[in-house]
Amino acid sequence: MGLVVNNLKNNVNILINKDIELKNLNLKDNLNINLEIEKNSQVNIVDNILELNIFSNNLNIILNENSKINYILKTDCLHGCAYFCKSCLKNKENIIINKKLNIKLMGQNSRASIKIAFNGAGKNVLNLETIQEHLAASTKSNLNVKICLSQFAGLISNNIIKVAKNLKQIESFQSTKALMFGCSSSAICTPVLEIESQDVICKHGAAISKINPEQIFYLESRGLDYCKAKDLLINAFLE
Repeated sequence: MGLVVNNLKNNVNILINKDIELKNLNLKDNLNINLEIEKNSQVNIVDNILELNIFSNNLNIILNENSKINYILKTDCLHGCAYFCKSCLKNKENIIINKKLNIKLMGQNSRASIKIAFNGAGKNVLNLETIQEHLAASTKSNLNVKICLSQFAGLISNNIIKVAKNLKQIESFQSTKALMFGCSSSAICTPVLEIESQDVICKHGAAISKINPEQIFYLESRGLDYCKAKDLLINAFLE
């Protein structure tokens, strides 16, 4: 099942613009979305498909000459529960969330900015795959991933930068940061570079850390209980 939208110029909210009737959609089926941004256009995309519990979806974006995309994926598996209580785990199945994002910069001077923020809790595992594929000269892409994991939540993140042969003035960056709140949460981050050109500036990195107990102590000393302090730190990190 998929949606194809061509010649985009304006702001896009994927939930609103897809022409699929949700009542006829199996929410756990794979959903493929293909977007092509026409030349000399800028598009801002807010992707909140995961809020509909569509747990497996692929987004393929093609950028043409002088086009630009600002893409944001933000989701919260806590669904408003700020207290991280054990009752959140009751009747919660182990859900694997598969999100694939493929950005193809096919036109000169195209630009892609990708921001992903995920607040994982319960038994949810996010399997995230991203590809920043540079196929034209003078292109730039930047991927920024921030993940918070509580309880038994997990992350598997595979992020690839590809640069084709004989290209000049390529800039591509990727950063993945995971903040662990749960003793049973886990994260695996794999940044990969596949570079076949010389005139390239590429940087990649991944960092996994636990919450600083001194920050929790400071907030508790200001009157917040432990769970509200954690919630405040998560929101600050993801923003």
